[in-house]
Amino acid sequence: MESGSTVEAGRRFLRRRQAIGLCLTALVFVTWALWLRPKPIGGRAGYIIVSGQSMLPTLRGGDLVAVRRQSTYRAGDVVTYRIAAGEFRGRRIIHRIVGGNAAEGFVMRGDNKHEDDLWHPRPSDIEGALWFRVPGAGRAVAVVRAPAVIAAAAGGFAFAFALTTQPDGRRSRNRRKA
Repeated sequence: MESGSTVEAGRRFLRRRQAIGLCLTALVFVTWALWLRPKPIGGRAGYIIVSGQSMLPTLRGGDLVAVRRQSTYRAGDVVTYRIAAGEFRGRRIIHRIVGGNAAEGFVMRGDNKHEDDLWHPRPSDIEGALWFRVPGAGRAVAVVRAPAVIAAAAGGFAFAFALTTQPDGRRSRNRRKA
């Protein structure tokens, strides 16, 4: 009789463990959906991988930085902005606001630079202010985004799917009859 109660206790433990796992998974998904979802899929966060040394020691090349749009920006804020015109149009820069204003454009400079940027972004050009950074994580993101890695992952998923699909039951029965 003890073995039956032990088995039942084991089942209850597994059900609790599965329920806790499901709750944690739901919590992670909800957190991501509300606070970390990228702008292209309806979220409020933007992401940039830092390259170069212009923001040392605050940010290093390979850091992954999350930015969020603010209602106002001021001197001292580290922001990501898009260059609005010219040869480098559309390029994203992450630098600190060192002066200027919203009407005439902000004066920008990297923490490791002595000269101001050539561009003076207005609030409409700014994607957001620094929210948090994950040191070195940009390198991992860059690897995962590489076309060869994406192709290998897609091929792996297709191969796994092909291995796990069951053949049509009718074919199996026809073989046995023959």
